[in-house]
Amino acid sequence: MTEPTPQPLCPYCKESIQPKATVCPHCKKTIFSTDPGANAVIYLISFGVMFAVLWTGINWFAKVQTEQNLRDAQQQVDKMLKR
Repeated sequence: MTEPTPQPLCPYCKESIQPKATVCPHCKKTIFSTDPGANAVIYLISFGVMFAVLWTGINWFAKVQTEQNLRDAQQQVDKMLKR
C-alpha cells in the first residue's frame, strides 16, 4: 500500500497546511513556498533588490552633496579672487 503524502508545514509556525496554501490559516502569514530552498532564493532576491535601491540612493545623495560642495568652493574662490 502507498502511504499518504504528509501535509506540508508552515515555514513560520510549523503547523500543518494545505499543499497549495498561500496563507497559513494558523499564523496568517503569506507562504511563498514550503520548500526551504525556494524560500531562500526569494529572500536572496529580495535582499539584493533592497540593497541595490539603498546603494543607489546613497550614491545619489553623495553625488548631490559633492556637487554642492564643489559649487560652494568655487564661489569662495571667486570671492577671494575678486578682492
